[in-house]
Amino acid sequence: KGVNEIFCLSVNDRFVMRAWGDNTPEFKNSGIKLIADGNGEYTQALGQVKDATGSRLGLRSNRYAAIIEKGVIKAFNVDSKGLVDSSAEAILALL
Repeated sequence: KGVNEIFCLSVNDRFVMRAWGDNTPEFKNSGIKLIADGNGEYTQALGQVKDATGSRLGLRSNRYAAIIEKGVIKAFNVDSKGLVDSSAEAILALL
């Protein structure tokens, strides 16, 4: 469907992201690039910070998916619970 790259960003450090990628069979050879947002700065800039301090998890990120074309956000789907609007199926339907 014309997808050039897929990125997976998480509020974690680069070591956690590397270990996650190395130990998750679905990521190996998938072409998906894992990005660490260790301080949550990118997540905060997007307004997607999720406060999980009550669960002793600190500040995290909402689950979201975006379609970006030539640096312009064409779609930005956020799920507050579950996996519906940011699922692969939902994003593929928008392409």
